[in-house]
Amino acid sequence: MKKLISMLLCSLMVFVLVGCGSATKGLEGKWKRTDSGALNGMIINVVKTNEGYQATIAELTDNMKKVGYNANDVKWKEVKELSKDTWEYKDLAKTITGETKWYDMNMKFDENSKDTLKATDVASNSESGSVQTWERVK
Repeated sequence: MKKLISMLLCSLMVFVLVGCGSATKGLEGKWKRTDSGALNGMIINVVKTNEGYQATIAELTDNMKKVGYNANDVKWKEVKELSKDTWEYKDLAKTITGETKWYDMNMKFDENSKDTLKATDVASNSESGSVQTWERVK
């Protein structure tokens, strides 16, 4: 009987730890851009830093290569939490003319899923990339 209770307790602990692990992921991990923008399909890896978070390009598309993006480029920098589930950051953009720009962006989890991020340009302009959707890579 003791053995059965011990096994049940161990199983319960594993279940709780696995269940809680996904809920505390936050931004960390891999994310894929899924909107209809030119950079659709890119995968980034987000890591925690002393200052907040940073994202580097893990996988890029042919379109990205044509304008000068490279694997391991920093895509998001200075990612700081504004409030629960809402962040501000600088987003790397490269142009076909070789220009590099950093756009001020805000992002938050989709209200229905912590596996979807919605990002918008702070300036609210209508340039390509001013609205982005990211899905967590599982």
